[in-house]
Formats: sequence, C-alpha cells, structure tokens
Amino acid sequence: MSSESNEKRAASLRGKHVNLTIYLAGAITHYESDSFIWREDFCEKYSERFNIVSPADKWDRMEHLRNTDQWPSAVVAGERRDIQNSHAVIAKIRPMSAGTSIGLVYAFLSGKTVVLFDEKAQSERDEDRLSPVVLFHQHAIYDNLEDCVSFIEKRHERRSVEELRSAQDDIVPWDEQILIREIQGMIDRLAASQPKKFDYLEGLNAQILAEAVIMQLEDDLESGHLSINQVSSDQIRRITESIFMGQAYRDEMDSLAKHYIRYRDGIKKKREELDQRDTEAARYKTYLHDVKGKIGNIKREADEILDEDFLSGNRSDIVDCAKAILRNAQLILDLGESKRKEIESPEATGKIHIRSVVQDWAAADFRKNGDIVFHIDDISDELLVEIDRTMLESWLQVFADNARVHGQSSEDDKMQIVITASLNSGNEAYIDFWNSGNFIDRSKADSMFDESPESSKSRTDNWGHGLRGLCVQVEKLGGSINCTPCSSRKEASGKLDIIPSGKGSPRFRIDLPEIGSSTNVKMKILVADDNDEDRRSFIKSLSDHFEIIACSSIDEALEKATENSDLYGAVLDLNFNDEKGRDGVWLCGNLKRIKSNLIIAMASGKTSWSSPDTSWEQRALTEGADRTFAKESYKRKDLLGVFR
Repeated sequence: MSSESNEKRAASLRGKHVNLTIYLAGAITHYESDSFIWREDFCEKYSERFNIVSPADKWDRMEHLRNTDQWPSAVVAGERRDIQNSHAVIAKIRPMSAGTSIGLVYAFLSGKTVVLFDEKAQSERDEDRLSPVVLFHQHAIYDNLEDCVSFIEKRHERRSVEELRSAQDDIVPWDEQILIREIQGMIDRLAASQPKKFDYLEGLNAQILAEAVIMQLEDDLESGHLSINQVSSDQIRRITESIFMGQAYRDEMDSLAKHYIRYRDGIKKKREELDQRDTEAARYKTYLHDVKGKIGNIKREADEILDEDFLSGNRSDIVDCAKAILRNAQLILDLGESKRKEIESPEATGKIHIRSVVQDWAAADFRKNGDIVFHIDDISDELLVEIDRTMLESWLQVFADNARVHGQSSEDDKMQIVITASLNSGNEAYIDFWNSGNFIDRSKADSMFDESPESSKSRTDNWGHGLRGLCVQVEKLGGSINCTPCSSRKEASGKLDIIPSGKGSPRFRIDLPEIGSSTNVKMKILVADDNDEDRRSFIKSLSDHFEIIACSSIDEALEKATENSDLYGAVLDLNFNDEKGRDGVWLCGNLKRIKSNLIIAMASGKTSWSSPDTSWEQRALTEGADRTFAKESYKRKDLLGVFR
C-alpha cells in the first residue's frame, strides 16, 4: 500500500474515533503548587484538540476522603481509571516523585503511549539523575509540549494492517470494530465472573483499550518483531491478553502506589507535628527572652531591699516580702524553662527506645507463660522510634500469640523467638521477629496478610490471627511489613543465626521509614564564613558533637543546604564580600525558606557593616536567626547551647 493511501486511510479512521484522550501525569502533592500550572497551560492550549484528563479534575470530589483510610485507595483507583481510559500519558518528570514513577510504569504496561516532558534540553539533561525504571517505561522524551503532542498524534495515526490470517489460514479484512466488540465482551465476562476482584473494569472504554492493542501491534511491526504477513487473530489475542488480561504486575504496582501514598501522608503529618512543636518551643524561648530582663530588674530591686544598709530599721515584713518576690520571680523562670525542655524532650516527640520496650515486654511475657526463650541481644541500644509504646507491645504480642499456636510440638524444646532491631543502610528503622514455629513456604508467607476468601480458609486454626490489623497500623505509619520463611543455625557462641530459605519458620520484618533514629547519630550543622580562621574556630567548637558542613560562600551554603534535607542547624557570618551585595542576614532568610525549623546562629565582628537604620542583630532576628554573637566575645559553651 502506498504511503499516500495509508495516510488517507489513517485520516479516515481518525474521523471514526473520538479525539485522543491524554492524561497529564506528574507531581500532585499540593493542589495549589507549581505542579498544576503546566497542566493548566496545556489545557488552555490543547483543550479543543484533545480530551484532556488532569488529576485536578477529581480533587474536589475526593476532598472529603482526605486524612481517612480511604484516601490512598481513592487516589490510586482514580489515577488507574484515568490511565486506562486514556490513549496516551504525558508526564512532567521534574520534580519526579515515586508516585509518578509508579503511574508511568502502570501506563506503559497497560499499552498506553507514554511521553516524558523534561524542560531541560537534551544537551543539558543529566540522564543519571533520572530513574532508569522511568526511562525504560517510556516511548519518547522531549523538552517541549509541542513535540510531545506531535509524537502522540503521529504514533496513533499508524494503520499498517489491512488483513488478518485466521486459524484456518483464511485471509479476512481487518476490522477494528470487531476488536472493540471482542474486548467489550471480555470486560463484561470478567466483571460478571468475579465482581469484587474486577470492580475496576466498570466504566472502562473498550474503544480506547482496542487502540492500545493496535498501537502495540504497530510497534511490533515497526520494530521487526512481527512481519505484516504474520499478523493473525492469534497475534491479536496474544497482545490483547498481555495488555488487558495480564493484571498481576499491575496489581503489584497498584498495591505499591497505595503504600507510597500512606507513607507520604505519614511523613507530611509528622512534619506538621514537628512544625507545631517547633512553633510552641519558639514561643517559650521568646517568652523566656522577654521575661528574663524584666525579672532581672525586679530581682535587683529586691536584692537592694535586702541590703543591710537599706534595712537599718530592721523591718522584717519588708524582708519577707522581698524574699517572696525573689522566690516567685525564680519560679516564673523555672516554669518557663521546664515547659521548654518538656516540649523539646524525646518523650514529647513520642520517641521510645525499642530495646527497653522489648525487654520489659519479654520479661512480663516470660513471667506469665514461661514457655518461650527470647533472644533480644541484637536490638540496638540507641534505636529510637516515634510510635506509641502500647502499639509496639501489641505488635509483639500478636507475633508471640501466633508463634504459640503454631509452635514446635516437642515438649522438650521451648519455643525460640529472636527479635532484632536497628537502622538499615538508609537510616530507616526495622524490626525483625522470628519464631521456631511450624514451617511455611514462600506462597504461605506472601498471603499471610491477605484477607481474600481463599486465604481465610487457612485461618480456621487461628493462623495469622491479628496480623491484618497489625499490617494496617504499620501502613498508617508509612511503614511496611512482610513475612519470609527462614531457618536457624546455632553458632558456637550459642547465638541463633536466622537464614532465609524456601521453606522454614516465619520471620516478620517491619520497616519504619523516616520514624526511626539513633541517639549516637550526629546531627548536621552548616558553617558558612568566608574567613578561613573564623570558620575553623566555629568548626573546632562544634565538631565534637555535630557533623559539620563547611562553606566559604553564600552560593555554596545554599547549595549544601538544598542537598542536605536533614540539616539541623547553621552558623553564619555576617559579611561575605559577596559580589551581588548579599550578606549573612540575606542567607539566613533564604535558609529558613529552604527549611523553616532550621536553628540558626549568626556571628559578626564588632567592626562589621550594619544598616544605618537597623542593627544587624535586629535584622538577623527578624529573618529568623535564633541567636546572635560578637565574634570577639562568644564562648564555646554559648555556641553549643544554641544547638543542644
């Protein structure tokens, strides 16, 4: 067939189809953020040319589900449906989020045209900074939306197939309407066979699914994986099943996406709580700062009253009054300081030492039952987690109860339970719980937290009792839990070494990202000063207690602060001799915009420049500095006190 007639046929077929539907993927964390501006621009420019689907379209309808258990499922189900009912996906990949990556992989596996929009030109693009997973699951990448649109249109104009070979090797005319009817029939049959399992099929557009099959067929022809003479109804069926029926991988992506949203929402809630705590702590610091001066004046007046020369008349009533004033003045200061320490203490953040909780729980369990030997020596002494103590104890109890039900039958051997906990290489907390119970295989381990009817049959003997509820609690914290068959090996020291195996006793692992920390991990302090000697002096004062990030310029300080999201504090010079006229106060304000709860100390020599209208100290405090020092007179303990 000539290229001219092919184009005419494509144009004719396009007239039979609805406009292409394009889903705009990418960051959706905040409705008001920049992540939606490019979508609005795209809609304004291309709304008459395409059917455009944006996450913003459904946000209002879902608003009532925010901060509920249904929110992750609603977000994922909504994006899954939008992708299935679109011909193509355009994704803005800066900033790239885990949620965007998951959606793109899902779209690619569903046979959709996936185009990446990266505003950086090809010559400037650092491919190493982009996810290899995302780069694999895409058809094209462009630095402007016009090229993205052009690629999608050209890809969906392809129509090479004119005829098919049947099973009897008969040649029949190619008819897209037959394919659409077949796919609609598949949807109806699957939905009727297991309504709950295939509830996502409701409302799917068979014509769009057929387009995905056609595009995959055209890809195979274009790449040479398939010859035009080999195109048969069997090939069409194979492609259809791989795109539409092969849902196993996409179900895993669906589950992963829900977990990611729970994790992200958990982190957001944690940050809000930390910001609230920081605000309250700052309020008490301001109170103490304001009241100390006034109380100091009162105390001086009272001390003068108690002076012997002043009280020549031996007025005991005045002495008693002055002493009462001093006592109450100190009481006011003590109460304020006590409240500040209470807010900033580990207990106020909900942090607990896992080791002490496990030790107390294991001792109580042994006193009550005495039928289990606990091995808990490998729990890190310094590990802290931000969870409720009672919740952690309930998790341990669920594991122990399941172990007892399915423990070894030998009366001579006591049940062995090994509990370990620490931070992994990514500084994320984890807890491992292994018991020497009946053996399970990989399939059993995978379905341990499943609530499907098939898995519930195995629960008649209480196997897995309470595990589903435990799983829900862990996921609400942004964590994850899994089960692995493991065997044990006793070392010469008597320690049990737990090894993964195809079949063995169950080991449960709880990963708690972002809510674990260690008391021996040094927090990061940024020191920015263009004077080498002064910078070394600051570093010497702080390096025993903190990890130091040293900078000699304002631009370097901003870069390091952006790279280190876990930055705890900063020490800044005032004068940098900056070519752009910026100083340390300007840097202080911008660091606070990068991380609002950053603790900042500023120092300057007595001869440093200051505004004619306002002292540099006042400017620094206005921009968010927590303390100011004169370089000539500050003491090491004063500087440490700001951060400790």
